[in-house]
Amino acid sequence: MNCTYVVGEPGVGKSTLVDHLTRGVPYDVAETPFPHRRYDGGVLEIGRRRHEFSGTDALAMNVQPYVQKFVEGIKPRLLLAEGDRLANAKFFDHLIAIGYDLRIYLIAGRQRAAMQRELRGSKQDETWLKGRYTKVVRLQERYEDRVIVLEAGARLADLEKEMRDDPVIETLRAARELVTA
Repeated sequence: MNCTYVVGEPGVGKSTLVDHLTRGVPYDVAETPFPHRRYDGGVLEIGRRRHEFSGTDALAMNVQPYVQKFVEGIKPRLLLAEGDRLANAKFFDHLIAIGYDLRIYLIAGRQRAAMQRELRGSKQDETWLKGRYTKVVRLQERYEDRVIVLEAGARLADLEKEMRDDPVIETLRAARELVTA
């Protein structure tokens, strides 16, 4: 079982990358027990898509125990998620404990993230933003053997190439190719 989780500070491009990776792949949406998508090929994406604060950040603050119970109960072979809500040691350690090979893709680029936040007119508190950055740094330190750093602002196709040996990403790519064939 594999889990691909994309992290980074607000505005760095997490949702944009996940949208790119899943674009063109057929899916079904479910709202219970929490919002998620099931893609052709067997990938389950945790979270909800929307214009702002997408992915796991669109979920309720108390969602983590429900996600853990759901994942542990059905053990989907391939998981995909992005965002801050579940990006924490308790969630990651739970996935590892139940047998997931966890890959954390950290999109790094503080200046790029700040520029994107300014362009979209973000009103996020500077202290809160500092906390998000610190959280990402601590996750990188704690899971250094599972973290792959991607550069913010790189072409999406280039980022996807850097993720090419990831079973979740390869399954999405193969499903997308079947649709376009």
